[in-house]
Amino acid sequence: GVSPHPDLQNLNVSAVSSGRGLTAFGDTSGRITLADRKFSVRAFPAYQGSVTLLHSLQQHSVLISVGSDTRSDAVLKAWDLTDPGQALCPARSVYEGLGIQREAATCLTASEDLNMVA
Repeated sequence: GVSPHPDLQNLNVSAVSSGRGLTAFGDTSGRITLADRKFSVRAFPAYQGSVTLLHSLQQHSVLISVGSDTRSDAVLKAWDLTDPGQALCPARSVYEGLGIQREAATCLTASEDLNMVA
């Protein structure tokens, strides 16, 4: 039979996305694990709490994530997948500057040029 990849079998996966030859797994410990088509696996710490949402851009090596840190339960980050673990911009709360009621983030998408993230 087929056995699970040892670096993936014990992940407590909370979010998944794929694109550009990579599958990204976010877990409840705040790490993002990347697996390529040959099942080469690398991981990096992304949040102090759980990763809740992931979105891979299709035309660029960028991964967008939402997770929980000490400052908020919904912190948005953009990652450069050519240098895993390297954030492209400062992290910010999804609700920063908005006068709306805070609800749990349930979906995530972004335009390919990153002008719009929702």
